[in-house]
Amino acid sequence: MMKKLLIGAGTAAFLSLAAASIHAEATAEQIASLGGDAYTPFGAIRTGNADGSIPEWTGGLASAAEAGFP
Repeated sequence: MMKKLLIGAGTAAFLSLAAASIHAEATAEQIASLGGDAYTPFGAIRTGNADGSIPEWTGGLASAAEAGFP
């Protein structure tokens, strides 16, 4: 029982460390364009999509009341 637990924990630790080392990297040009005309500060495309199902990003909510919170 203990052997299975240790093998499982070791495998989980190995996979989490391996996954942390494999990640996408942005170029300096892409990073510089964040918050500009093309991308939002979160990296999404400001213009939405062609069929209009995703609207243009205009800056989000200005207050918690606009989101329905008191």
